[in-house]
Amino acid sequence: MGSIIHYQGFVADITRPRQTEEALQKTMSMFERTSRMARIGWWGKNLLIGEDEWSDVTREIHEVGPDYVPSMQTALNFYKEGESRQKIIDVVTHCIKNRSIL
Repeated sequence: MGSIIHYQGFVADITRPRQTEEALQKTMSMFERTSRMARIGWWGKNLLIGEDEWSDVTREIHEVGPDYVPSMQTALNFYKEGESRQKIIDVVTHCIKNRSIL
C-alpha cells in the first residue's frame, strides 16, 4: 500500500531584484535623513489605496502629531486660500487625471 507523492518546485535567482531593493532602501534612507536635516517635508497621494501620505517633517511643519491622518480636504486647509491653494488643487487634479507625477 503505497502513496503517490508529487513534488513540484521552482527556483529563481533573486540576486538582482534583492540588490535593487536594497539600493532603493538605502536611497530612501538617505533621502529621509537629508529631508529631516534640511526641514523639507513631502506629501503625496497613494492612488492604489486612495490614501494621502505625509512625511514626519511635513507633520512637524504643520504641527500635527504622528497619528494625524491627512486627507486631501483637511490638508488643503493648511495652505493659504487663493492662488496657493488653487495651485495645489490644480496639480493634484492633473496628476490623478493623467495618472502621472510632477
